[in-house]
This record gives sequence, structure tokens and C-alpha cells, in this order.
Amino acid sequence: MEIKKIEYGKLSVIDIFNDWYTVPSYQRHYVWEPDNVQELLYDFKDAMKEHPNEEYFLGSYIFQNNKTDGNKDLLDGQQRITTLFLLFSYLRDFGGLDADMQHTLHSLVYQDENKLARKKARVRLQYEIRGDVADFIKEHVVAKGVLDNHENWYRIKENAKSRNENVSINHICSTLVACKNFFAENPEINIVEYLAYILNNVVMIYVSASTLEDAFRLFSVMNDRGLKLANADILKASNLEKIQDREEKAYVARKWESMQEDLGDNFDRFLSYVRTMILKTRQKMNLLDEYEKEIFQKGVIPKGKTFFDLVFRAYEYYCRTIEPEVAEVGYAYVNLIKVIKDTYPSTDWIPTLMFYYSRFKTENLYEFASKMIHKYLADIICGTVLTTRYENLNRMMVAIKNAKTSEEVLKDMYIFQFDHKKFMSILNMDVYGRRCTKTLMMLMELKYHSDEREIGTGIINIEHILPQNPGIGSEWTANFTAEQRNLYTHKIGNLSLLTRKKNLSFSNLGFSEKKLRYFNGKIDTLPRTLKIVNSHEQWLPEDIEYNQKKALEDIREIFEIHDVTSVYDDAKELDYKQKAKLTFGMAYEKWTDEEEAKLIRLFMNKVSIEDIMQELGRNRGGIISRLKRLGFVVE
Repeated sequence: MEIKKIEYGKLSVIDIFNDWYTVPSYQRHYVWEPDNVQELLYDFKDAMKEHPNEEYFLGSYIFQNNKTDGNKDLLDGQQRITTLFLLFSYLRDFGGLDADMQHTLHSLVYQDENKLARKKARVRLQYEIRGDVADFIKEHVVAKGVLDNHENWYRIKENAKSRNENVSINHICSTLVACKNFFAENPEINIVEYLAYILNNVVMIYVSASTLEDAFRLFSVMNDRGLKLANADILKASNLEKIQDREEKAYVARKWESMQEDLGDNFDRFLSYVRTMILKTRQKMNLLDEYEKEIFQKGVIPKGKTFFDLVFRAYEYYCRTIEPEVAEVGYAYVNLIKVIKDTYPSTDWIPTLMFYYSRFKTENLYEFASKMIHKYLADIICGTVLTTRYENLNRMMVAIKNAKTSEEVLKDMYIFQFDHKKFMSILNMDVYGRRCTKTLMMLMELKYHSDEREIGTGIINIEHILPQNPGIGSEWTANFTAEQRNLYTHKIGNLSLLTRKKNLSFSNLGFSEKKLRYFNGKIDTLPRTLKIVNSHEQWLPEDIEYNQKKALEDIREIFEIHDVTSVYDDAKELDYKQKAKLTFGMAYEKWTDEEEAKLIRLFMNKVSIEDIMQELGRNRGGIISRLKRLGFVVE
């Protein structure tokens, strides 16, 4: 019987990128968001500054050796390795490096053809997943100097914004843009030192298997509950050894294990909340190093009983604030936390709320939670970078620590302020597909919800009342021109919530039939949506106008915005052409030769119609009409 070999070891990044990798067709897309990328780049920056001579552990990756082409098929770790691959591509072209350093980075990304050495052109990281990812990388990323090409970089920026692009291509482009933004925000970084740190100090653990079956088995084992809780187990062991009394040690161990069982896979995340409450800073290293180097070694908290007592108190704060009981905090608070937990995946706000409870318990808890969550969501909607969002939440904890009363915290306008004008302006544009839209709409539902019962947050989907793709000859195409559909479809005034899965055949029904067959019985727990649907016999442009205005009024009231209205308040007497110009400044203006040339270039480069609209400031109907006039076939 053949003995199957499983190997493992530790490699620095520069050694990792001496091998060749394939992301197989059965793998998922590259899906890292700009926040993930920026957080990693900031972690590198902070670790280099604070621990320049130590290793930075980036995690593990699993691969199977591919006998066909000699590449290593990545089963786990592709998100981090792809991000590094893109970072090296970006810095090769934008890092201001000399020729030798550019060549070094280029060799980590791509092997140019060398006929004398009998070397074929070869990409360091080959994508086999569906779509044109491999071709896109080869054409737009890996060639030396290609990112610095104005036309190519423009396309990358456009693809980063496009929801119609291939998922991996969209995220590849958004990662490159995130790299550019990071270095623009941190001009003091010495690129050479930064790169040298990443290449030599950052390490990963590799695990290789000789068969695909073994590789998948390894992947499953390394992602089961045991290894996810390794941080917790090590923290428990290193602190238990400081407790001498055997009975007390046994009691603490049982209590820890009970807490660990309750939290399950979220236990490490909970311990990161505790870390943030203690330090009130963004996490810069892995969790164990944060506790060891920033908390225990610096004497912030001693190991042993003191540590366990603090964690057990924090668990009580967590249960009281994040898994609250109506009897203690009331329906308004329970519903608010339920909405934010169930409709938005990030949990960065949780340590701040736990810390507030540690100081003031339930005193003004709902009022603080509302202000904090509104500030948090407004920062996201306004495009505030991740590190600044962390700083804003940590600044709240400092204010809570220094305040003598809960009223003093609530009156601190500095920690809750955001750009009201920018916030309202963004929400007056197309909001469908934006982050936080579902959360925002659920907050509007809460405004109309009874405070005497819990709100339902099970299956919740966003539905367009005026459909996205109405049938030809339908009442929608009869009642709305192409320009009006382009203007209104993705506005918040045309969106509703639905407590059922989407059904495209029902979605395109006429309004009356849609109410009967689609909305009936599926919006009863959504008082705002119920009011909107039941108060209209038909759905016309003026109905969307009215609902848009009411939605913006609700948002201003919820977010306590009294100094800014919206352009809709000044648009009562405008016709649809004038209203289109509120969103698309060049709508219905005469086309210039220069604009036509730019339109042709964008269309030929396969930029989506939506992104062309944003670039040229023109509405959909105008774009499509002009393209047809220029002889192009537009579906």
C-alpha cells in the first residue's frame, strides 16, 4: 500500500512566493473587501513599528501538489496569498522603487519568457475559477508597469465599483484601489522597509497533502471547533497555572468551560472584545500576542485570578447587552440590538456597548446604543475608512471612562458627530446594493413598530416596488419612461422590505396584483412597509416622489439631523427631466465630441452602463440612446 505523505512547516512570505500556485476551479471566488485589505496593511505597519525584529504570523495555507503542471493547488489560504500577490503588483508599479527592487517584486508576481533559459511566461498565482479571472490578471495586473497605465488604472477603478463584474475581478480591483488609498493615507511609510518586513518577518504555516481527498480532510480538521478555540485554550492554561489553590483552579476552569460552551465558535471573538475594552485601541497583532505583550507584560492586568474575574464580568456585560432580556432593558433596546445584529455582519461596535454597560448598567442604555449605532452606520455610509471607524468607537470608550454620569456621555456631541450633509446626499442617491441599506430600512421599520413586542428579523429581503426589469408592454413601462425608471428604481423611496424569499416572476407583476400575490401576508410584521403598500392603489412617479421625501424625513428624525434637509425638499415643482439632473448633472445636455469619444472608449472597454452613467453624469436612457446613434448594439 502506498504511504500518503502529509508535510508541514513554516515559511516566510519571500519563500512562499518562490513557489507557483493555482486556485482550482472548485474554489470560491476571491472575496476580500477593502476593509479586510486595509486592516491587514495596517497590521503590518503597526507590527513593524512595535516589534520590528519579531515574526508576524499570518495564518496557515493548505495545498495539494499538482502533478500536471508542478503548481500547488490552494485549498485554504487563497484570500491572504492573493492579497499579497496584488500588493506586490501594486508596489512594483506605484512604490517609487528602483529598477532592482521593481524586478524583485515582479519576480514574485510573474515570470517573463526567457527563450535562452527555456523559461515560459508564467503567472505566480494562476486562477482557474469560473469567469475571465486568469485573463484579467494577465492582461491588467501582472505585466510590469501595467498598473501605472492611465487607461488601465481607470478600468480597474471602474471595475472596483461595478456590481456587474465577475466577483473575483471586482474584488481584485477593489483590493488594488484599497492599496492605493492605504499608501495615500500613510505617506510616512518607508516602502522599502515595509516590503522588507513583509517579505522576511511575515510567516505562514503550510500543510501539504499528496491527494485531494487528504487535502480536503485537512481543511475540515483545521476549520473545526478545536483549532478555532486554540487562543482560548492557551489563554486559559497560561492563566490557570498562576492560581495555586486547587479548588479555586477547578472552579475557574469549570466556569470558563461553561462560558466557552455557551459562546461556541464566537469565543475567540468575545475574547477580542475583552481585549478592546481593556486597551481601547485597534487590535494590531494576533490575539495571543495582544494579551501577552500589550496586557500581561506591560502590567495592565496580572495573570491569574484577576484576568479570569475580568473575563467573567465581561461575559455578564456581553449577555446583558448583546443577548438582552426585555424585562431588564425593554423592547426598544432589544429590537434595536436585534436589528443591527441580524442585518449587518460587522461586530466592531460590541466592545463599546459592553464598556458602557460596565460603567452605567441600564441607565440611558437605549439612548447611548442608539447614538452609537447611528454614528457607526453613518461612518460606514459616508465611506469613513476602517481605522478611523475603530478610532471613533475607541474614542467613545475613553469618553465613557472619563464621564461621571451617563448624561455626560450623551451630551458629548464630539464623539457622535458625522457629516450630516454628506450622509443625506448619499441617501438621496441610489441606495440599493449599498452596505447598510437593509439595516437602515429596518431602523425605519422600528420607528413605526410597537414598543410592546419584539420585531421579526428572520427572512428579510429588499424588494423594488417599481421592478428592476419590467416587461415590455407592462403597466410599469406605460407609467414610467426609461429616464424615470433609471432615476427612481434604486432610490430608497422605491424600496420595501419583504419577509419571504424573492420571486422574480411575482416581482414584475403589476402593482395591484403584486400587492395581492406577493406582499399579502408577507409584510404584516413590517409596519412601515405595510403602511406604504396599503396606502397606494397604484405606483406612479409621484408616489415614489412622495415616499422618497417621507423616507428621508424618517431618516433625519431617526439620526437626529436637524441642520440639513435634502434636495427633494426643494424639488416639488420640478419635472422629471429637472429631477434627473439632480442626480445626473449632464442629463439632457447636448453631447460634445469629447464626451462621445469617452463614451465609446468606456463601452469598448466593457465598462458597465451603470458606471458609465456615474462617469459621464448622464442617465441610462441618454447613454443607451447615444450608443445606438453611434452604431453600437446595446442589449
